[in-house]
Amino acid sequence: ILPLRREDAEAAWSYLIDTRHIAPKSIVIYGSGIGASLAADLAIKHTPAGLIIDGPPEPAWQLIRADARARIVPGFLITERFDPAASLQALGVPKLFLDRNGAKSRTGKLYKSSALPKEYFELGQGAFEPTLRRFLDEVLP
Repeated sequence: ILPLRREDAEAAWSYLIDTRHIAPKSIVIYGSGIGASLAADLAIKHTPAGLIIDGPPEPAWQLIRADARARIVPGFLITERFDPAASLQALGVPKLFLDRNGAKSRTGKLYKSSALPKEYFELGQGAFEPTLRRFLDEVLP
């Protein structure tokens, strides 16, 4: 699931559960980039079988504040933080972190602070498909 708004993530979850009648323990949520934050928030709210986090950026508020043009925007208008750190620290479902930039990247930092169970895979360091298959085999019934 890779929506760009929380409402879209909730609608996708509701569709899978209520319309398609798929059990939550049969769903693995995937989030890439800024969608990683939405995926982590959705996972903590609904407890899926697992979560895959792929290359989350720095929190949105940090990126916005780093841009000099954003100084004209009052801070209270920036309500979305897009930071999955707190959700990942509390989330007890299996997590697979996919990293494109090495262990010192944002993904690596989130992996280190994340709750167990968790797994880390650095893309470009070998075959990705066996890792993904193994992860899915472990978390899906």
